[in-house]
Amino acid sequence: MAPRRILIANAWGGNRGDEAMLNTLHRLIASAWPGASVDVAPFRDEDLDIDPQMNILRRRIGLNHYAEIPRVLERLIRTRRGSKAFKSVRNWLPGAWRAELRRFVARYDFVINAPQGPSIGDLYRLTKDILRILAAARHVGTRYGIVGVSMGPFAEPTEGEDFAFDVLRDAEGVILREDISLEHVRRRYPALRNVQSAIDIVFSGPPPSRTDILPRIEPHRGLLEWLDRETIGACISLTPARYPENTFHPEEYVASFSALLDHVLRVTERRVLLFCHIKRDLPFLRRIVESTARPGRVRIFPPELDSSVQRGAMGQLGFYVSSRYHPTVFAVESQTPFFCIKNQFKVEGMLAKVGLERVPSCWQDDDPAVQLRAFDESWARRDETRALLGPAARRATELGRVYPEQLRRWARAQATNARA
Repeated sequence: MAPRRILIANAWGGNRGDEAMLNTLHRLIASAWPGASVDVAPFRDEDLDIDPQMNILRRRIGLNHYAEIPRVLERLIRTRRGSKAFKSVRNWLPGAWRAELRRFVARYDFVINAPQGPSIGDLYRLTKDILRILAAARHVGTRYGIVGVSMGPFAEPTEGEDFAFDVLRDAEGVILREDISLEHVRRRYPALRNVQSAIDIVFSGPPPSRTDILPRIEPHRGLLEWLDRETIGACISLTPARYPENTFHPEEYVASFSALLDHVLRVTERRVLLFCHIKRDLPFLRRIVESTARPGRVRIFPPELDSSVQRGAMGQLGFYVSSRYHPTVFAVESQTPFFCIKNQFKVEGMLAKVGLERVPSCWQDDDPAVQLRAFDESWARRDETRALLGPAARRATELGRVYPEQLRRWARAQATNARA
């Protein structure tokens, strides 16, 4: 039998969490479909720093309906005016792009919707854009599944309700990563029978060890000395709290986080290593370092080091101040005590799934005084949190077994269907 062709669709990049999920999914695919080739179709035109064994289809972008962009037009379309013109032409010819999309997915033996946040739902209003390629797979008879996603919340039903329900219903399976999403889906689509809740897909594999990351760390002068229990890690979040349309002022956020960082340095008398989780974090991290009262005790982790190195580095630290979902996942898997500044419901859902809902935390939009008090409580109870992290990590690993088991079932079903 010829090697299988697998497509990971709607992949997000420029984000160490999304890239960690893609790398984990790729390793699970390699186990379920030995020898399979794996193509990755990005949802947006952005860099994906992922395992080189995956082939990134840089000329097929989800926001462009996955229409293949001619090489001579690539540069033009990346400009604002060119992108607008391309979308106008695309919208004039819906039948043409729909036929092209169907021909594209027909090449594959299986399509997997990439693990991601709640892009299906009303937070980002991307439901139709995300499901379009899965609808094309459904039309041509290519099997497809959805893994490791958050969904919802959902407002009142829209004119596309039947479309979304049909695409979700005919998937081989839909694996959500927390129970809050499961409740959103059950309320909106109570007739769906192929949906289950697990945990973030990153928990399906062990975090990289110190030995794994050492060759990548050593070329960076003095960095290895910072990877110890006397160092606190931290990251920022440049997105609005709770809902994307909520008010967010970057200048106010930088000032507030700088004040929190000074408080952390004063209370703990430790060093702080700042992690760049998203590419656009870097200039803001530099400003935060410059504005702190103790810049000599703060360093930025090299932003070019990928998600695997970040995950491995997390396990060497004594504490972590997490402002995002995936750094909190990395802290749990490496059993590093943390202070969580929650940004969206997915963080709450993940913590509750592994029994850490009572660990001291706060919300990104809480008053700064509330955040400082929450940090103080978290720091004072760090040994208590560390004791909880062993059972939490084991629970997460157990829940993460759903993914390899499900992919193996899909691979067997696909192989049986191919022989028939």
